[in-house]
Formats: sequence, structure tokens, C-alpha cells
Amino acid sequence: MLSAVQQLEGESLGAICYGLGPFDGSLAEAQQRFLQTLGTDIASNIDGRVILAGVSLGTLIAELAEKRIEAQWLVPDYCVGLLPAANHSADFTVGTGTAGLASLDTDSCGKIVVEGTVPYLEQLALLTEAKRVLTANGELLLIGEYLDDDSRIERSELANLSSLRQLSKRLGFRILEERDCSEAGLASVRALEQKADEMQTQILSDTEVDVAALELAGAELRFI
Repeated sequence: MLSAVQQLEGESLGAICYGLGPFDGSLAEAQQRFLQTLGTDIASNIDGRVILAGVSLGTLIAELAEKRIEAQWLVPDYCVGLLPAANHSADFTVGTGTAGLASLDTDSCGKIVVEGTVPYLEQLALLTEAKRVLTANGELLLIGEYLDDDSRIERSELANLSSLRQLSKRLGFRILEERDCSEAGLASVRALEQKADEMQTQILSDTEVDVAALELAGAELRFI
């Protein structure tokens, strides 16, 4: 939905992630602020090759290269169809398994960045693969949506934070930082809804003009 709205609006589509405020400009600008902040975080404490596993992360390849940081853009095979057009300027590798990590060698990366919501049943597989691929002092950055409290939900495919923390510690990870971007995510959704409503109104308006013109010309209309 995000990519469709941005393309209809004529914005340069470089990401499908949420953005960081302020949201007084375009959603694409807010997304770039998010990616710039992420790029700064990625560039700190580097101990080996960086793996960028996610649809929106290809735009960071050039930025990291300027800082002489070796990075590989990895796109899970089930996400290739979601690639933003602007990202195609960077080379990417199609990965298999959870977040595409199964195709990577053991102890081959100093930092892994995973973009995208991790389903509840895939937490263990993701953390296990990341642990295998990372070097001894490597870091894993997860960017996605998680439930803070699922006690009132009978069933959810989303992972919750408590189980993620427990699994991480059980597998030998040490949690360095948690950053709550809920407000930014919700603001992105509201901005997207507003743009979608505006585009829908415009599309309907244009369609009505075309239909009226066809009716005046005596054309037979069929909606399938």
C-alpha cells in the first residue's frame, strides 16, 4: 500500500519502512530521516562485514561504502517483489530462510540488521541463524513491530517483547539497547492513511470525469 501511494503521488520511492517526524513534509522525507538515523547507528562499533537484511536497506549501501564499511544487501526470497524501484541501483543478494540468513556462512558477519516484522513462530529460527552467522563480538539490530502486552489477545502472529528477550538471553545474546519508535510508527500510519484518502478522492474524481466524457460520446460502459 505504501509503495502504491508514493508512486501515485510521484515521490521517489526508496523505502517502505516507517519514518521519523516531523511529518510536516512528505512521508518519503520522514523515511529518509529514519534511514539516516539507522545508518549512523550501523556505522558505530563495526567488527567485520555488515549484513543489511531487508527491503528498505539498500539505500544505505553507498553511505556505508563512503565510510569504508563493507556491507552486503540481503533480500529474503519472499520479499523480492516488494523492492522499491529506487533501491534497484544497489546490488542485492537473494537470501533464503528466516530473514534470508540461512544462505550466509558461519562466523562471517560483524553486524546484522534485520528489517521487518518477525512472526511469533519464527523468533527462534531468526535468533539461532543470527547467532550462527555473527562473529564472537557481533551485533544484531532488529527493526520491526512487536507486542508489548499480549495478555488480552487470544492469538497473535506478532512476537511479543518478553518472549524475544527470553529467547535472546537463552541463546547467549546480551541486550544492549531497546528503542521504542511506536509514536513514529503510528504517525507514519496516520500520514499514509491521509495520503491514501487524498489519492482515492483524486482517483475517483478523475474517473468520474472520464466516465462522463464516455457517456457523452455514447459509449457503453462495463465494469468488470
